[in-house]
Amino acid sequence: MRRFKITSILIPLLALQAVAFAAEENQGEEKTKPPIRLDKENKTIEIDGRICIKDGPLELFACTEGGKEHEAVVALKGEPWQLHLSLILLGLKPGGGPEYQGDPTKPYGDTVIIEVQWEQDGKTIRKRAEDLIFDVKKEKPMQHIEWVFVGSRFERDQNGKNIYVANRDRSVATVYHDPYTVIDNPLEGGGDDTVYTVNTKVAPPRDTPVVVIMRPGTKPAEKED
Repeated sequence: MRRFKITSILIPLLALQAVAFAAEENQGEEKTKPPIRLDKENKTIEIDGRICIKDGPLELFACTEGGKEHEAVVALKGEPWQLHLSLILLGLKPGGGPEYQGDPTKPYGDTVIIEVQWEQDGKTIRKRAEDLIFDVKKEKPMQHIEWVFVGSRFERDQNGKNIYVANRDRSVATVYHDPYTVIDNPLEGGGDDTVYTVNTKVAPPRDTPVVVIMRPGTKPAEKED
């Protein structure tokens, strides 16, 4: 199967989809709240979602609804291409890295800080995404990181159609390296699917509504020589 690296072709393709998305949002008498909200002035992206697993091993921090919810902490509303476009509109550039799932190659590209917010006992709780993940090997919560915007890929499907693979797989932010995700984990443990599990001491109950907040990191992750 032929692979297509994310290049400038992505911007016009996603822009066309963005126009369609905006049109859908403005239909009817009342505007609906979009699931992904871009604030260019404050350089943040907010995405509505819910906790989809309370315990167990993880391959992802987040997928979109209908993805690998049994291996993710959060299921997000919206589509992966909408997040990708939002990151580009914040000025971030996608990179790459892993060639297959579990590839130990470190991802490279511009970086993203991810936080999660929810209501609990009348209080607003806001945590780093990593706080909801437990590192089994180190026996402590996942190290705080700047996640890497790898940007998934275009590939031709069995019908010869050029598709954005993250839309098919619905993977948004992985802790186990995946070339088709939008955002990946830069840590060494990203090449091992036995490292991460849910941090049950921090993660709220399953189906708790959450808002995931993303903002640009401080520096890009460089490509390995």
